[in-house]
Amino acid sequence: MACDIPAHLYTFTFDPNPNWTQFFASGPEIQKYFEDFADRHDTHKYMKLNTKVVEAQWDEESGIWNVTLENVQSKERWEDWCHVLINGAGILNNWKWPDIEGLHDFHGPLMHSAAWDHSVDFTGKTVGVIGTGSTSVQIVPQLQKVCKKVEVYMRSSTWISPPFGAGALEEDFTKGSEVQPGQRQYTFTEENKKKFRDDPEYHLDFRKRIEAEINGLFGMYKEGSELSEQFRQVIKNEMNR
Repeated sequence: MACDIPAHLYTFTFDPNPNWTQFFASGPEIQKYFEDFADRHDTHKYMKLNTKVVEAQWDEESGIWNVTLENVQSKERWEDWCHVLINGAGILNNWKWPDIEGLHDFHGPLMHSAAWDHSVDFTGKTVGVIGTGSTSVQIVPQLQKVCKKVEVYMRSSTWISPPFGAGALEEDFTKGSEVQPGQRQYTFTEENKKKFRDDPEYHLDFRKRIEAEINGLFGMYKEGSELSEQFRQVIKNEMNR
């Protein structure tokens, strides 16, 4: 599995990574980038992990937020305070099970994609996957390699587009060479990575060209636009190949 955004954009703008293994990075490599970032910039001292914000109340008289926190492992609670409280939790942090009658009567492994159980061995298993979102699109192809049977329960159909932002990759590295539709990944050579490391200006230009290409596709989201209709056909061709 890999991220659908080119790896060279999956960094902080001020701390690029010239050493990505592949054009579309895997989850473990993305995680390592952010862990290494925390080490390089000594940000661990600002973090308190495995902690849930239970409650936050504004104290008008004191001009502070009173915050109740909980250790998610020990369930211990304590109070803290701050002048400024920023919610940077994102939209996927509070996952929940779908409301399906009998779901929790199932006695086999039951897991949500946001809380994956890596200890489960899927070899030879019959597996049901609920949903067709972007995570399902990544999970299902991996499961079908080892499972006896995989069934996907779909409320509605989904569209799968070809990868975005590979123009700079083709110009500089693949040079228009034939690539199988299902193998659009590119593995950077040590020579490629050395070029990124030794020439930061070139690396910045490479990243900017990827970003410009992706931003240039924004018009496809405008219903009825010429670019939208063109991309509809591109995705149809991708789905029918």
